[in-house]
Amino acid sequence: MKKCYFCGKVVTGDEHALPRMMFREFDCDSITVPSCDVCNNEKSGRDQAIVHGFLKSLNGYKKSLSGNVQKAFYIMEKSFNYTK
Repeated sequence: MKKCYFCGKVVTGDEHALPRMMFREFDCDSITVPSCDVCNNEKSGRDQAIVHGFLKSLNGYKKSLSGNVQKAFYIMEKSFNYTK
């Protein structure tokens, strides 16, 4: 029986070692660790906070960034208030 990489409980799925939301353009499905639902779901909020933090740090430069990054700002800007 497989155990969760993070807490040792029974595995219910896989956690992507490279968070999908950070690397959408890359195939991250082959880099996973066994995980329970609690640990897998718990990490997604942290991953999102990291992405928001990166984008917020670039806020003053967004007009000079590529179109894809500007699009990311537009999509994520609504959530910036939740990033501390």
